[in-house]
Amino acid sequence: MFDLPFPSLRASRPDLSMYLKQHGVLTEREARGIIIQVVSALKYLSDQKQKVIHYDLKPANIIFVRPGEVKITDFGLSKIMPANNER
Repeated sequence: MFDLPFPSLRASRPDLSMYLKQHGVLTEREARGIIIQVVSALKYLSDQKQKVIHYDLKPANIIFVRPGEVKITDFGLSKIMPANNER
């Protein structure tokens, strides 16, 4: 799906920002795959007893862990909500 080099054990993985700079745009299929995974990850964070708010979601914080698979990174600005917070 995504034609990016994936050297093993590389600390710095390619991110969506790098991909967009190299390729300009995503195909509909690529965009759909990324969006599904990111929304799934955000839902997971929201479904926890102590919800997590990321606060810095951007293309540079979406990394490719292998072709077609992305993960959200950089939780430095994130906030963990108390378990009793009913929002």
